[in-house]
Amino acid sequence: MKLPRLLCVSVAALTALAGYSQARPATQDNAGPSQSDFIAAYRRAHEARDVSAMRTLYCWDGVSPEIKDITERYAYDFEDTTVDIKLTSEHPKDRPNQYAKDGVTYGFNLPIVLELVVEYPAPTQGAHNTNDYPVGVKDGHYLIGVMVPKQSVAPVAANAVAAPNRAAKAHTRTGQTSASGQSIVVPGETALTVRLTQSVGERLVGIGGGAFSATLAESVAVNGVTIIPVGAVVQGIVTKESDYSPQLALSSVTVNGTVRRIETTTITFNQRIEYPAGTELSFKLIRPLNLQK
Repeated sequence: MKLPRLLCVSVAALTALAGYSQARPATQDNAGPSQSDFIAAYRRAHEARDVSAMRTLYCWDGVSPEIKDITERYAYDFEDTTVDIKLTSEHPKDRPNQYAKDGVTYGFNLPIVLELVVEYPAPTQGAHNTNDYPVGVKDGHYLIGVMVPKQSVAPVAANAVAAPNRAAKAHTRTGQTSASGQSIVVPGETALTVRLTQSVGERLVGIGGGAFSATLAESVAVNGVTIIPVGAVVQGIVTKESDYSPQLALSSVTVNGTVRRIETTTITFNQRIEYPAGTELSFKLIRPLNLQK
């Protein structure tokens, strides 16, 4: 009997988020639950193709019949392959901490503290595929979190996915230009984390050209100077080509009253879901942003 590569399909299947392949630093065991024991249990279940053992590694609290059914239907199709497994404190920044479907808002049923990273060999030599699973603690044990209706969500789960230390950014200075009056350039690859001010889904494609609004959730600093403050108005767009899944991208940010056009990476999502207002999403600038007037 085979086990699933995406046994956490209750998250992956409903959000249609891509796998993450970048390397992440390993996290050392601390006081409390044993990370090495959790990794060993996952590896044993995988290698033994033990479905029952794999199920015990998930938190099923508050899981709806629909999500549980989806998980079970995908629970018996696992490739016979060797995997690398590790735990890390770095969470995928473009994975939403909640989503809406059929008028119901879902979030993780555990406060997420770590990420289980499972790496699979890819068909192409030298390549690899990775899947991330959100991990929390219950009754002194690590368990993989599952999306559940919001009334069942753990109290701090909504903010646990975001990794950046915002308190440290509160001490940066604010200003658009340097002391010498030179223009400021925000480098390409700079992260832009925004908070949606409206619900966003595929339906927007047919409304106003797919435009949506958000505000900056984390300030952007260059050389220790805050260039774009928290709360700056951001505009984005939802696009969809043919039968492909819809995508989100940012299109502009307002800095000191001036609308600046930007080009960012995209987030692909399942056409059946909708991100509710208040959801935080992260993008990266593709090109540098020159703030010179």
